[in-house]
Amino acid sequence: MKTIVSLCLPKKKIIEIRVSSKAPGGKGTKALQELVKNSDQNTAVIITFPKLEARVLKAKWFKDIQALAAHIQIWPISEKDLPKWLANRMKSAGLQATTEALKELSKRIEGNLLAAAQEIERLKLTVVDREITANDIKNSVSDNSRFDIFKFLDTVIKGDVSRSFRILEALRIEGVEPLFICNMLSRELKALEIIKFDTSHGKNLSKAIHDAGVWETRKILISNAVQRLELHSIRKMLLIAGDIDRVVKGEQIGDPWTSIQDIALEFSCIKTCLASL
Repeated sequence: MKTIVSLCLPKKKIIEIRVSSKAPGGKGTKALQELVKNSDQNTAVIITFPKLEARVLKAKWFKDIQALAAHIQIWPISEKDLPKWLANRMKSAGLQATTEALKELSKRIEGNLLAAAQEIERLKLTVVDREITANDIKNSVSDNSRFDIFKFLDTVIKGDVSRSFRILEALRIEGVEPLFICNMLSRELKALEIIKFDTSHGKNLSKAIHDAGVWETRKILISNAVQRLELHSIRKMLLIAGDIDRVVKGEQIGDPWTSIQDIALEFSCIKTCLASL
């Protein structure tokens, strides 16, 4: 949580809370309710959640907060749609860019639309009367990618190694703890293990995924992973996750970041040191 105090109006303040889980626990929900309920007219409370399930939106604690606040849902722009969004934004600014330039800009500002808007304004001043090229982007635009743990998980499960490594490095620089990443990976791996085990014993894949409580928007992602991975590979990754936990807690020697990379490699079915286990 961070508090932002206005320099112009010292009595006005903004309390911004970023909730990383899809549903805070009992103590967390109670604390949020109390905070919103007890805030005065000189305090603005901003609570940011990842995408919430329908059951959370219907929960009493959420309804109580919603009654005292404005609820705004903002849908992220997908990786596939980002170049098109950038092209439209550039067109509105009177600019044109090559396909390669749009791809390069997408790579550098992914997930950070505010940075994208700012970079387009900068390009408007530096590139005049011609089409923007990939070299213009490389020379002008800093790397403003903004990632989160959920994007990392989906990228790892997809088997995209290079992008997984890039997001992992960004998370490391941002100060995300490797144990938190490990715990989130373990949760995904345990679900995959159950689905893979059930399908190997005759259960229909769609039913196994449904029974595991997978969101509709992630069913194709999980289905592809289940079909790509072997059960023994999933269990190897769970063992590595256990090693990471012990390393972070000082019970074992090792590098947790390298081990997380090993898991990402295994998801892609690339042969790694895990093969020796």
